[in-house]
Amino acid sequence: MPFAVRGIHLSASSTTPLTRIDIAIGAAGSEQRIGVPFPGVNFHLVRRHLPIHLPIGTRISARVASAASGNVSVQVGLVPLVPLAPVGYSQWAMFGHDDWASGTGCPVSLVADPGTTVNTKGAWLEVTPAIPFTVRHVAMMCGLSVATSNSGAGQMIDIGMGAAGSEVPVLSNVHLRHNGSARDLCGELSESIHIPAGSRIAIRAQCNSNVNGMRQVGCWLAFGG
Repeated sequence: MPFAVRGIHLSASSTTPLTRIDIAIGAAGSEQRIGVPFPGVNFHLVRRHLPIHLPIGTRISARVASAASGNVSVQVGLVPLVPLAPVGYSQWAMFGHDDWASGTGCPVSLVADPGTTVNTKGAWLEVTPAIPFTVRHVAMMCGLSVATSNSGAGQMIDIGMGAAGSEVPVLSNVHLRHNGSARDLCGELSESIHIPAGSRIAIRAQCNSNVNGMRQVGCWLAFGG
């Protein structure tokens, strides 16, 4: 990369089920994923901006996987660092785990289960016991956690911080809505946020359905600082 970068734009479209797209930095064979993945089912066009600072000479790469044959189009744009422009975040921590070894490219996520009482917040699910830096930005991608249709059920997600049993929401009621497709991409978030270094971070959910396999939501989170 011949210039310093303060952000990455990603545009993608797919006609294949259970598509997965990652953006990474680093030498070949030692890449590190940045931001949250693109999981989804037959998405037509999705765009994302990642406010990240990368120095001159950084290698950037992308990878794609799907559970079936089809067409995936990916376009990556680099936003140069110029005088007086805001500098992107230099530290990122990602949560939610890869499942590339299965051969499907489908992500294994943090699964928030709101429980069997509809429209009621479920238990907090720990994301990390201690974030290692002060967080100034959060990106989150959510989708169904199992390969089933949920007939358009809706969820709301809270992101909180604090000791177990004493969590305080820092972002509340992030609304997600599925269109009924199995494991469909149902929502994403990219927001400024402040969480002090060393804080415990957790998420919780609520849903208008209490059916097992429909109420659970899988989340992938990235925190920038």
